[in-house]
Amino acid sequence: MNYSDLSNVLEYEVSLLDKLVYRLDAEYLLVEGNRHNYLMSATAEVNEALEAIKEAELRRAVVSADICVAMELDPLTPLADIAELSPEPWNTILKEQRSNLIALTTTVAEIKEKLARLLAQRIAITEEVLSLLDASNPTSIYGRDGKRFRDTTISLVDGRI
Repeated sequence: MNYSDLSNVLEYEVSLLDKLVYRLDAEYLLVEGNRHNYLMSATAEVNEALEAIKEAELRRAVVSADICVAMELDPLTPLADIAELSPEPWNTILKEQRSNLIALTTTVAEIKEKLARLLAQRIAITEEVLSLLDASNPTSIYGRDGKRFRDTTISLVDGRI
């Protein structure tokens, strides 16, 4: 049973999640700033970070299972329970690392949600512009308050061309 190995794996996972937060932030800023020429690279970096996190999670599962067997626990015992049942100083260390993992995971989810909302807005705008190019498609007209006030058929391109 080696608490040090588990702690090292958790620290590594925390560092990977921190890098993922950075890369997601960069991706968000690129989308927000209309810097789409770098978006493929940013997305590739996010995917690389996600792959590294998956590998770290597998390592953590193996190390955790070894500790659980030594503690006579189910190999799938959650980290919170392992930390609670571990002797000091590992009890405190593992709880702190678990707290860091939760905080970073929450941050990742928040950035992901912000990015999803921003992309949905961009898609809606693009669809609206594309509908203006289709003379057969009814299009909403917006007032100064941003609300739709009528549907009509308008087109940026004359269909008789």
